Order: sequence, then structure tokens, then C-alpha cells
Amino acid sequence: MKVFASLRDDAHQGWVWLQKTGLPARSIVKITDPKSGRTVYCEALQIDSNFLDEYNLKPRVPITDPSSSIVLNGWYRAFLGGIATQSEYDLTVKLANGPWGKFRACTHHPQAVVRVAAWLGLLSIVLGLISVFLGATSLWGADWKYQRFNRWGIVFEYPKSFKQLPEADLLKMKRKLSGELDFVIKEGLALCGDRFIEDFTSFTPSDKFEVALSVMRVQFKKAPDVDCFLRERRISVKPEYDLKLLRLEKTKLSGHDAIIEDIEIMDRSNRSAGLHILTGTSIYEIAWFVRDKNKFKDWEIPLLHLIDTIRIERK
Repeated sequence: MKVFASLRDDAHQGWVWLQKTGLPARSIVKITDPKSGRTVYCEALQIDSNFLDEYNLKPRVPITDPSSSIVLNGWYRAFLGGIATQSEYDLTVKLANGPWGKFRACTHHPQAVVRVAAWLGLLSIVLGLISVFLGATSLWGADWKYQRFNRWGIVFEYPKSFKQLPEADLLKMKRKLSGELDFVIKEGLALCGDRFIEDFTSFTPSDKFEVALSVMRVQFKKAPDVDCFLRERRISVKPEYDLKLLRLEKTKLSGHDAIIEDIEIMDRSNRSAGLHILTGTSIYEIAWFVRDKNKFKDWEIPLLHLIDTIRIERK
């Protein structure tokens, strides 16, 4: 196959000119020089009479046998090992219209912007696949099994590995939380009225207390308004109490007004996600406490499952 230099306008284009029967229009081809072992992928355009009329103008060396000729720009000639023009080479041309061939045609393109775009596209695909894989393993890697909580008119599912704390510990925690409520009232933060803890329980998967789930029903003297309760939470959770509010918003759970909050306990690097579900004069409060805030994501799946399965049955 005789090699010809490309026209000036084709010097920076990603195609070659040849004449090969049975080759679909603008196909991607793989050109190989068996002598050097070098290969290049590019687009192939068919040599026709219009091309020959322009190419064969003097003083350019004319193409007299299109079927055994190939027109290559300097980039592709260098890619194939520095082959010379007006010389015969035993080049092989094979159709490569698949995804790999099209990608390689971009990475072999004379223009740097096309090559960089191709590699960035491949990188984005790889990163996307990695994220899908990591997401899938996070969802399916942990074989979460759940049990049902059904007390005081609230139902939800939580991890089966969680065990209820002993009665003595529950009473101690209830007294501590009651004291915190008294503190809130004395500080003048009880904008929505006085309250007391009516029911309380807590669960943890181990005695290390790396994670804990607490559920309580707080009774108000009069039904609090969700906006009032939201304002009170904004006042109660602040840096002066070593608390950092990461999230606080209204929502609906099981047909009731609710507040979702995410709090970081700064002095101990703890993190707690809380749900407050308003049902008349009672508020169900569910707290998901993680000792190490950096491990909070490890427990997001069961926490989201708990929220999805919440149902209020109390009339």
C-alpha cells in the first residue's frame, strides 16, 4: 500500500483516506504496520472522484491507483513508527467500529483536546462504576436483620442485634434525662410548655455503648405546636452547651408532624440523630446515638430503615 501525505486541511483531523470496498461510511479502522508492530485507530473516509480532483492538483504527486493507496497525515505516520510518504508499506486495515475502537480512535486523535476528553470520559465511567460498587456493597454487604418495637402506640423496626438495657440502667438514664428537662425549663427554653418523661427505654448491641437507641414518650400539659417546638430546639441546641446542630427540619411521619435533627456533641466527638413526633400532648422522641461521629455512616442503613418503618397506632 503506497502512503501519501494528507492535504493541509486534514493535518489535524482524525481520519485517513483510502479506498476499500465493503467499508461502511466513516467507519473506525485499525491500521497496523507489521514491520514496526505499531497500530493506530482512526476514522476512514473513502477516496472518490471529488477527492482525487482536489488532491491530484499540481505540483502534488497524484494518486493513480486509489485501491492500493492511503493518505495519512504526519501525526498518524509518526504513530505508525515514522513511515515515509511515497513509499510502499504492507499496512493492514481492519474494521473496528465497536466501542473499544471508537474510544481508541479518540485517544489516537491528533488534537490534544480530543485525547484528554476521551481519557476524562473513561475516568468518569470508572469512578461511576466504583461508586455504584461501593454503594451496592454498603447496601448488601451488611446483612441487617431487624426486630419490631411496639410499645406506647409507636411501632418501628430496629436491628436485631440490639438488646434492651437492664432496668437499673434505664432508671438511671431516665433520671438523668428528666434532670436535663428540668434544666431546660429553668433556663426558660420551654417555650412550648412544661413536660415530663412518661415512658423511656434504650437499646445497644454491646456493653461498649458505641451505638445506642433510645425511645421515650414525653408528656406535655398542652399540645405543643410544631413551629414552637422547632424554635425551642434551635435555642436548646447551641455551641454554649457544646452542641453543634447539623440538621433541623420539619417533616411528616405516619401522618403526624415531626422534626428531624442531627446533632454533634463537640466536646466528646459524639453524634446523635433525633426524631420528635408530635401526637397531641405526647411527643415520641427517638435518639440514635453514635459514640464516634466518624462511624455514624456505618449505621445509616438501619437508621433509615427505622424511619421508613415508623407507624403511630395510638389514638
